[in-house]
Amino acid sequence: MNPMAAISELWVQFWAQPAVQLIAFASVAGLISAAWAVITELVSQFEAETGRALQTGGARLLLAINFVAAATIFLVVATNLADANYVATALVVGVAWPVVIRNMSIKLAQPIQSDDLRNTAVVRVEEAYAGLQSLSLRLINTVLTRERMRLINRATEVNLSVLETKARNALIASPKAPAGDGAPDAFVDKIMAKAGAKEEIKKAYLAALILEHYDRRLLEEMIKEARTEAAARDAKSAKPGAGAHP
Repeated sequence: MNPMAAISELWVQFWAQPAVQLIAFASVAGLISAAWAVITELVSQFEAETGRALQTGGARLLLAINFVAAATIFLVVATNLADANYVATALVVGVAWPVVIRNMSIKLAQPIQSDDLRNTAVVRVEEAYAGLQSLSLRLINTVLTRERMRLINRATEVNLSVLETKARNALIASPKAPAGDGAPDAFVDKIMAKAGAKEEIKKAYLAALILEHYDRRLLEEMIKEARTEAAARDAKSAKPGAGAHP
């Protein structure tokens, strides 16, 4: 028998098993829900830092919660609904979990119990999810804050006037200037005009301005350029006879 034909036959036999299809489409529902969580929760919260946020344990926890919840709901629906269309069910559950199902309440009390008891014996899926979501976002924020602080500390080693110039250039060159009145670099003016602020604090504000409106890559490039320029100036001034007049 042709090897490809044998492999194809084995695949058909494998896919024909109901359990395999259930697991596969449950995974599809979970992936749709996880992708929706990235779009609606991580991108809206962390914007330019979404890529870094996805690398944290908090993001993995958040995605796992959405994946497992949607996959479990799919399995419950598909196994209890006769002749369920797995493709349609996976799509509906994957989209409905973050939009509809997550906001439902599950009543645990029996109908014969009193109204007060029935009202207390309710599990609000939204509240349970909100707690886990808050934990995940807090974990992500902690990691990103730690990373940004290290980068800002590196930026404070740069000469203040150099960092100010680079921040102004970035704001002026940006096709989308920060919201606000006045010139694009008006934010830099406010930072530099802070009375009584130490140089390190002004540097930190300038670095945070770049991180907030752009991303860490731009700030890293600024720091690298500033260090290269400083090293070149030091090397030039260290040359014998530098600055001497004939």
